[in-house]
Amino acid sequence: MDMEYFKEQICDELDGAYCYAKKAIEIKAMVPAWGKMFIDMANAEMTHANNLFRMMNEYYAETQKAYNTMPDYIDTLKQETIDIYTKKSAEAKWLIELYNR
Repeated sequence: MDMEYFKEQICDELDGAYCYAKKAIEIKAMVPAWGKMFIDMANAEMTHANNLFRMMNEYYAETQKAYNTMPDYIDTLKQETIDIYTKKSAEAKWLIELYNR
């Protein structure tokens, strides 16, 4: 497990949340029970992404203790992951909110 792992997993979970939320919106009028299942899956993916994001930050803090100076590639991966998390989680949350209207 390393920062690249966290980046990949967080992206995967957020992409899943976005896709499930889109499907929930698309199917809600035709099969409401499916819409509910899709939105539940979107929320689960968001929970996974949030958990992984917290774990990544804890992992980074522990890694920082091992180095006098943090390697640049680790800092870069952390910032890239923060940027992705900020953008993609907002998009998925917006779709989930849209479904709930």
